[in-house]
Amino acid sequence: MEEKQLVLRQTKRMIFMELFSLAAFIMPYIVTLYGGKKGIYVLFIGLALLFFFGVYFSLISNLFSEGYEVWLKENKDVFFGKVVGAVYGVRFLLRGIFAAEYFVALTQKYLLPKGSSFLILFCLFGVILFANHGGWIKRARTLEFLYWWMVFPFLLILFLGIWQISWGKVALRGDFSFSEGMSGGWELLCMFLPCEFLLLSLPHTKGKGKVRGLFGVFFLIIIFMCGIYLVTMGTLGENLTLTTLWPGFQSLSFIPLPGGFLQRFELFLLLFWMLGMFALIGAYSFYGAKMFSVMIPKWKEFKIEILFLLSVLLLASNGSKLQDSYEVYRIYMRYVDVILALLLPLIVYARKRKKEGVIK
Repeated sequence: MEEKQLVLRQTKRMIFMELFSLAAFIMPYIVTLYGGKKGIYVLFIGLALLFFFGVYFSLISNLFSEGYEVWLKENKDVFFGKVVGAVYGVRFLLRGIFAAEYFVALTQKYLLPKGSSFLILFCLFGVILFANHGGWIKRARTLEFLYWWMVFPFLLILFLGIWQISWGKVALRGDFSFSEGMSGGWELLCMFLPCEFLLLSLPHTKGKGKVRGLFGVFFLIIIFMCGIYLVTMGTLGENLTLTTLWPGFQSLSFIPLPGGFLQRFELFLLLFWMLGMFALIGAYSFYGAKMFSVMIPKWKEFKIEILFLLSVLLLASNGSKLQDSYEVYRIYMRYVDVILALLLPLIVYARKRKKEGVIK
């Protein structure tokens, strides 16, 4: 069956792009906000939570060999499946809206200062629909092709950025509050919640040792995040890091290339980053459509995905300031979405066990 023919390499590359794209640029802001010059501790807490949640979602996914969303659609408790599918769909929609707003804000800032947010997203969504229309296989192959186009430039610029670091700015100074560190780590986890997609993609991935095979992805995320943090703090310092929601991009764009090659390198860096955001927003629409299809099974997923992206297009083009959106988004994510991400798989699995007669 084609739906089961993803290979682990494709799944790993998809989840890396989905995890990295938004978190990488906003991460220095979060960890510095809560940890100051000792933000590296907040980063370590957030990465530890990411590892825990990643393993958690991976293990839960192993319990749904037919597919997480497939079980919700085919189980006999139709009402339960519809409610859970709707909750997941709305959650992915809200997260997709913020990702789209972030994408537009950065694009207008550095690439298209007079560009219409509606037109920017309209073009992006057209490409997303083209990639997602072919289902699991076409989407996986598309992202697999784009993977190195995103990863290699960031590896190169991080390597060059090491030589630009002012280590005095990175020195650990001041007090560190563990409670504040945990609070910051929890907020950073909100940016890492695309690891939840493992619930849906791993059951459609063939092979054994899938959980163990994902350790390499988490290790690569740790390397990238630590590198971006060091370069950001070592070039911008604490105060400048807190002036924008994309300090990760701002710091990398300052790094000169040897020989003065590509004076406007930040534009190329932005284009490479857009590949990751294409993967992330595409994932929200792809998985969101699958979850909404549990609620309305008579509708084709592609039709639902079109409506999903149209909703994101309209709601993300409202002209609101990104900082204002983030303040609302972070409260929702911290106190609602992360809790739902943790509890919903347990509730679904408990219902599955009950239906199978294991729990009397």
